[in-house]
Amino acid sequence: MLGQKALESLALTLAQNSNCKSRYIILLSLPLALFAFALLGYCHIVNFNIKLHCVVMIAVIFLIFVAFSKHNAYYATCKLRKSFSLLSRQLLEYINKNRLKIAGIEKSKDSKRRTVNS
Repeated sequence: MLGQKALESLALTLAQNSNCKSRYIILLSLPLALFAFALLGYCHIVNFNIKLHCVVMIAVIFLIFVAFSKHNAYYATCKLRKSFSLLSRQLLEYINKNRLKIAGIEKSKDSKRRTVNS
């Protein structure tokens, strides 16, 4: 069984190695650059001939990408690692709350434990 200090150090290590905002910016950078390039081509700033309906289609695709970007695995794993520290604390509180001392040995019990009939 992992001790409280071991779980806290693991959660701290995982939380330090992940910065979700930077991952979100990295995730959106390439599609945003492509959309900006299409807009610059439409405005004839860049020598790239593009029509209005193409810019509108690219904008719709970009908005759909932004709407679903929080479900991207690259971003979701970061959020999962951030929530690991909260989960470990709640798990330790649950185990400590449900301890049972039998013959001098502390054991954890589950109040909703089901027995299997043979």
